[in-house]
Formats: sequence, structure tokens, C-alpha cells
Amino acid sequence: MMRELLVAECDNALGLESVADRYLDKHAVTHWLAHNKDKFIETPYKKNKNVDSLLISQLLNNGIDNKGTKTDAGEPVSFGIEHRHRVSEALAGGPAASKQAESDFSRLVVFKREGFGDSKLFGGEGWLPSLTTGTLLQCQSGEVKRYFLCLTPACDTLRLARETPFVFLEATVDDECYSLVFKDADGGYRGLYFREKHPTLATFSFLPDERGRVRGAIHCPEVGTPYFTFSNVGGTHVFTWVGEIRYARAASEMAKLAGNWMRIGIKDSEFLRLTEAGKFK
Repeated sequence: MMRELLVAECDNALGLESVADRYLDKHAVTHWLAHNKDKFIETPYKKNKNVDSLLISQLLNNGIDNKGTKTDAGEPVSFGIEHRHRVSEALAGGPAASKQAESDFSRLVVFKREGFGDSKLFGGEGWLPSLTTGTLLQCQSGEVKRYFLCLTPACDTLRLARETPFVFLEATVDDECYSLVFKDADGGYRGLYFREKHPTLATFSFLPDERGRVRGAIHCPEVGTPYFTFSNVGGTHVFTWVGEIRYARAASEMAKLAGNWMRIGIKDSEFLRLTEAGKFK
């Protein structure tokens, strides 16, 4: 809590909101687009339709909804959700560059720290990662790598006096449809998908250190990047620390599970169900 309060006060002192308003408002983005226009490419998204400087300007100035955007005169411009990635491709200079940039940005959004990414790894001398809400671990099971997201509330990971069980949500490796993307030890990008309706939950017990927290152990190979591991009680599972997801994101995954489990099925009129969903006028 004290750390969060300190960060919040630093935010207030620096006035980061005004900095964002200055450099991320429409005027600043328009100047950035004009300065980098030679790097952009026109990207087709429909027959005789391209993502070009005009469309990007309309998106910036007039906003977007599920159907598309508008011209400056208020005329609708069709631009469906299935075409949105074309904007990134146009600005990045192509599909490959776009995917790289989007993956890097999504990692920045999701992760507080990464074991093998670009974020600052060490918080200070002797720093070790703690097992808490949002910790992402990898476990080698035969030839298969399994991934687990810690869902134990942060308040239950402090002042531990004895062996303590931690609850994890297992993720599915999927490089096409994923909830988050991360860098593995080899520097490659992998996608992980968290199932909401049919989740796989697991519980592993760990022993705390003298400070009452479960902390990882550091390994410094002669060649390569240092990495951290956690071992459960009995040493039957050794987990590699992949990183720590931002708390709000981890809490969101917990809320999705709770929301799914709290669903109550009722016998209802199909007409009412579809009308409530806005299917009928």
C-alpha cells in the first residue's frame, strides 16, 4: 500500500496527466503523422478502399464505433472491426512490422515485469520476485511447457508463517488466439489463452522465507540472461518465473471466472432473449 501511495504521489507531483494531454492529444498526433508520413504505406481493406492519410485523419478527428467513422461533413465511412488491424499495418509499414510493434506494446500494457523481456528486471541489489497475484510461471512437464497464472489475492501472500497453498489458472499456449503475448527464454514471442468457461485450476504449496513471503531463487548461467525459479513443497515442480502481470489485469481474469461461475440459467422465452439482446427492432 505504501509503495502504491508513493507512486501515486510521484504521479501527482510530476503532473503526468498534463504531459499525456500535451503529447497524446489530436494536435500532437497530427504533427507526428505529418512528420512520419514517408514511412507509412497505403493498405487495402476492401475493393477500391485503402487505409490512407485521409482515413487516418477521419479516425483521429471524428472517432470510431462498431460500424466505422465519419467524414468531416458527417457522412458515414464503413470501416468494420475486421479491418482495424490494417491501420496498424499502414502506420508500421507492413504486416510483419505491425505484428512486432503490436506485440511489444501489448507486453508493455500487460506486464509489470518480464523474466525475458525488455522491462527492468532487478528492482535493486538482492531483489527477488515474489509469488503474488499476477505472477506467471512456466513448468516443464515432459516435453510440454505449461503456464500458470497466480490468482491468490495479494493480501494472502504476505506475512506467511508456514507452508501455504497458492491457486493458479492454467493457460493454453495458442499463437493465433491469445489473451496475452510474452517473450520466452529463446527470445521468441508466444501467446497464452485463458479459458473462461472451462478453466483449468491448480493448487501448489510453497514455503515462505524469513520475511514471510514466497520468493524465487536466482540462477546466473555463464551464457545467457539470469532467470528465477520457484520450487513447490517437496520439490516435485520447479517453475520458471515468466513475469508479473499488472494487478488490474490479473484481477480482471479473476472477475471473468467469478462472473462465469455466477451465471444462473433460466427457462426463458426465445423472443424475450433476442429482444433484450437488440436483435429485433
